[in-house]
Amino acid sequence: MKKVLAVFFALVLLVSMVSLVAAEDEKSPTAGGEEVAYSMDKVTYTKGTKADTLGVADIPFAKFAKIVLIDGKEVPAENYTAVEGSTRITFKGDYLETYDVGSYTLEVKATDGKAVTTLEILAAANGGSTPTGDTSHTALWVAISLVSLGCIGLVAFGLKKKTATK
Repeated sequence: MKKVLAVFFALVLLVSMVSLVAAEDEKSPTAGGEEVAYSMDKVTYTKGTKADTLGVADIPFAKFAKIVLIDGKEVPAENYTAVEGSTRITFKGDYLETYDVGSYTLEVKATDGKAVTTLEILAAANGGSTPTGDTSHTALWVAISLVSLGCIGLVAFGLKKKTATK
């Protein structure tokens, strides 16, 4: 009887272990447990533009799992749109504006893998002015201009006084 109970418990333990392994296989994205590594080009956004920004992952749209992560944090679906053409993710500028300048890990999930790239948030543009390379001291030139205007004013006042006395 002890042998029968030992075999019965061994059989229950074996069935439990097989069930756990089968459950883990169901969770893995592919039958072999290997994730497909899809590609995606770097995504760049410049602060202050509030422009919507496109990222394209080579994930077939039918396999897009509707999960997008930035530094491991899920992006709410209202902050991006996804359309076919591989998987084209357009991030809303207002959402990207909430991130600080820097590099972030961008991850787009598929049912059988993921695409990982870098999201680069750049500093705001310089207000549209083109750098000229002129690094002269503006305050010095303003002071020289004021002194010159003062001299012109004194000369004009002196000429007026001189002509008024004649």
